[in-house]
Amino acid sequence: MAKPIPNFTVQEIEEQLGYTVVGLYYPGDDAPYFYSDLTPVSQCAIDRAQRELDEHVRQSLGKYEIILPESSPGVIVRQEGRPDLRLPHSWTTTCHRCTMTFTCGSRVGHYNFAVNVRWEFDLELSLLLTLHEVVTMNTTAMLRLDLACGLGPVFSRLSAETRLQIYNLAMPRGQWRTVLVDCPKSQFPGTIGDPSGFYFPLSHLGVLTANKQMRREALPLAYRSTRFQVDHLDDLVQLLIGIGDIGRANIGSLEFDWQSRADVESQQTEAPTPAESSPTLPITHVTSCIQLLGQCHNLKSVRLHFDPDLISRIPPKIYQADPGLSGLRSIRIERLEVYDLGDEPLAQREFVGWLQERLPPRPKTKVA
Repeated sequence: MAKPIPNFTVQEIEEQLGYTVVGLYYPGDDAPYFYSDLTPVSQCAIDRAQRELDEHVRQSLGKYEIILPESSPGVIVRQEGRPDLRLPHSWTTTCHRCTMTFTCGSRVGHYNFAVNVRWEFDLELSLLLTLHEVVTMNTTAMLRLDLACGLGPVFSRLSAETRLQIYNLAMPRGQWRTVLVDCPKSQFPGTIGDPSGFYFPLSHLGVLTANKQMRREALPLAYRSTRFQVDHLDDLVQLLIGIGDIGRANIGSLEFDWQSRADVESQQTEAPTPAESSPTLPITHVTSCIQLLGQCHNLKSVRLHFDPDLISRIPPKIYQADPGLSGLRSIRIERLEVYDLGDEPLAQREFVGWLQERLPPRPKTKVA
């Protein structure tokens, strides 16, 4: 994880950046925008400048200049020692039931691009990205699944049923835990560019790396045999978007905290001291989480972690009216476990009982 940048004055930030804060791109208030780690883009110019400086310090792509020529509707990205990169001012890419609209909004700064992503199941996500992240996203979106390589002369002679049995034997049940905030920032935009989830980096099993045809056949089994554990709702959104249609159709086991990292950080910032911040039910990313969980049609086990102090002091009429928790109760799964943050079963039995009074499990269906 990048070392946090200390707070500077506006003048100090502008001296280090080489341009004024006024020129930084802000896509507006029509929709909430997020950076690639799903941190909300602040309406405060100083906060955005601080983020800009953070990116300026760790920028590995090298310095570049964005030119908006008056005689051309597009933009030119100019980097020393490299040929000019020409991009339209705005363009749309559609692939695998997902539409991505890109807009270049500024000559200066690293966060120059507003990206609006919409999935067919009505999930929408608005991002403010760097050039490097946009290029990564577009490059992945242009990949095509070429499965003509086949399975090999021996494996191809086996029946599909026999191959599935072999894949099952190669799939030891495991646990995949991630703290996405510690991963490279460019990873999430890349996974958005692959809405199918075929290229999601779930490659700890050799059978997934043999060739594309074997990966296509074995990938659903890998999702069914792996327990996915993430820390916050922010990470869960990144995971469930990243694994794409293939992953969401097959994932069977999830574990996560019912907390939003963005909300926790905001509460700690606003409190007089971090120790005085009071936990609340999450707001940021909750709707996206419910929409994505609703697309996971093979969920068999979900373990949720709650702050016990928060649950103990919230009256039933409050948590029963919470749209996020109500949405959780509508998700059809076979088993829901409720734990505290210390990995012990939650003692608040009234809350647990209410949360587990969900709709009955969906009928068993054949998954792809």
